Amino acid sequence: MNNLQNILQKRTQQQLHILKKNNLYFLDKLTIFVNSPLYILFSFIIPIIYYFLLTFYTNHLLKISNCNCINKLYINDIKKLSLYIIIFQFIYIILKIFKSTPILIGINGIILLILTSFIFSKWLKINKNINNKCSCAKTNKNIFISLISLTQIIFLIFAPIMSILFIILFIYNNIN
Repeated sequence: MNNLQNILQKRTQQQLHILKKNNLYFLDKLTIFVNSPLYILFSFIIPIIYYFLLTFYTNHLLKISNCNCINKLYINDIKKLSLYIIIFQFIYIILKIFKSTPILIGINGIILLILTSFIFSKWLKINKNINNKCSCAKTNKNIFISLISLTQIIFLIFAPIMSILFIILFIYNNIN
């Protein structure tokens, strides 16, 4: 655990140096946050919890015999994309731990951001369908899953955005 903290601390110091060099002091707290072991742990656990809750809820929806208004394609897409997020989040963590280049971490972060956006858009479509014309699927569970989904998006979006920023700064600093 000490070795992981040292690696993350070194990465944080490098990123803080880049921010200072580019007069972006306002991002220092966010940089420290996304490089903390707690953030890394939760950024891996939250997608797993989301996947299992989503699978449980959607399987329940699909089992309602008299409810045919659920779009199974969106549900299957969300499950598949959620698995991809877990895989890419794991890769993201491995890249951070093994001191990978900012560009590789950033590319993985961009992929995570795109996957998260796709999941959220599909979830919004499912919810819109449920709220507008699928009263048989309206339960308190879909509100709960929506909150979990929103939590996942808010929590997971910080690191990819910071990664993209550091790619831009990395390229900018190497050009100048």
